[in-house]
Amino acid sequence: MGEFRKYRPYYACNALRFNSYANMTYNSSGDNGSAMSRVPEFKDITGTEYGWLLNLNSKWATYSQSNNVTFHGSSNQMNRGRVISNNYQHFVDLTPFATEDKLADYDIEDYLINPVGVTYEQHVQYVARDVNKILYSMSIFNDNVDSYVANDDTTFALDTFYALIDGNYVLLTEEPSDWSINYTGYYKILPAEDIKVSCIKFRKPTAASSNTSRSYANSLATENNQVALYTLYCAYFLDEEVTIHPGDSYLLSLSFESSQF
Repeated sequence: MGEFRKYRPYYACNALRFNSYANMTYNSSGDNGSAMSRVPEFKDITGTEYGWLLNLNSKWATYSQSNNVTFHGSSNQMNRGRVISNNYQHFVDLTPFATEDKLADYDIEDYLINPVGVTYEQHVQYVARDVNKILYSMSIFNDNVDSYVANDDTTFALDTFYALIDGNYVLLTEEPSDWSINYTGYYKILPAEDIKVSCIKFRKPTAASSNTSRSYANSLATENNQVALYTLYCAYFLDEEVTIHPGDSYLLSLSFESSQF
């Protein structure tokens, strides 16, 4: 069945829901009211630490569909209102990455995602009477290909080494006349390698404040220093490690469910 694990941003979003009051004031002319909520410290995927998340009273929540924001540490953009709404929706807008991480090394304070291969995903959302479900269907593709490296072997062997001719690597079927003095001018092939997958890590867009305060004196505060960022949100550790050969793919589906009660 595998093991599901959560990271610090997951619990930070829970704290945000706990601290956000329905009666907070909002004035679009400039007073944002209580636009941020104090949460347990967490880091985005660049390792930058944040202590506050934007709440639904933030001016960001009212921005039009055409108003986008760029993520810290990335050139990607997303609608401002969509980013802040994701602070309140645990399993919406997750992006999966296949990794070699092991369950034994799990750390709630982890923030890094080191992917292997390329992970493609599609997801479908279901709403029922007593449970909500999001199904992520993933294809993990090993995109490793053969490469060529400079030769360092002094002994020639047939059908082993390559010459670079007009931009193409040509297999040598006989020893070149200059081999003894120019063997480093030829190439050998470095075969594409398998990838091993033991974990699927999920990245999530989050709306935070860049306020440097770490005080717990107030749970809510006015804030205009708003930033969108990516966080390592949760992970699924496979029961058994999966080996994927170059050019092959592995299919995996994961369902996230949340009760309405």
